[in-house]
Amino acid sequence: MGTAQAAEPAGNRHTTAATNSVNLSVSGVKKAKIKVKSAGYRKVVRTSTVLRLPAGTYKVRAFTVKRAGAKYTPDRRTVRVRATNNQTILVAFEYTKKTGSTSTGAAQQPIAADPVPAGDLATMFALVNEARSQRQQCGSKSMPPAPPVVYNAEIAEAAQLHAEDMAANSYFDHDSLDGRSFVDRIKATDYPGDPGGENIASGFPTPQDTLRGWLNSPGHCVNLMAPEFDHMGLGFAEHKDPRYSTPVSYWVQDFGYGD
Repeated sequence: MGTAQAAEPAGNRHTTAATNSVNLSVSGVKKAKIKVKSAGYRKVVRTSTVLRLPAGTYKVRAFTVKRAGAKYTPDRRTVRVRATNNQTILVAFEYTKKTGSTSTGAAQQPIAADPVPAGDLATMFALVNEARSQRQQCGSKSMPPAPPVVYNAEIAEAAQLHAEDMAANSYFDHDSLDGRSFVDRIKATDYPGDPGGENIASGFPTPQDTLRGWLNSPGHCVNLMAPEFDHMGLGFAEHKDPRYSTPVSYWVQDFGYGD
């Protein structure tokens, strides 16, 4: 049976009183958009603030914002916070201003689409955009249709190397054996945008089965349908064990944003 693992697993359900402090520090923009979420808790923060939270695991996600014709991007996308009793945690997001579409600077130019590889990668790319064109029920969350993503060779390089590493070393995890996350792997390439998210899967026999597995898993489904993601790269590798007739598949789906 195939298995899949989302980049940002759902947080643990709260079981204790609100005895923890999460200090969110925002710089570089007057009004940001930062979502703090866990099972049973959701809050959108616009400026620096202190949140009193029960013990648990929280996903803190910063979004790109537009103000007065300029776009402000955070220095990182997502942070997972694990709070235990009587903790004070500081999470800082620094926003950088990028000029709008009237700018002629190379850094502000749209990121061009790259050719999509043939074979199963092309099939998966088409399946993803077909899924994004329709409303999807991601667990309890209904996700509306999202714009198509374009293929990016730099993101695909990070995805492919991770798929090959997992296949070669027979492990299945978002973190590489050397401790790098998908954010680290994408930032190590020449991709000019920001890392967005990652889905991985193993053991599914076809791209169609893999896509179906992601859509049937709430965390993967939300990643796949995220409207803010502009770019996607795919990686695929197989682990062949002579004891078995069928090799084990490893899929990596990485997203980025920056247009």
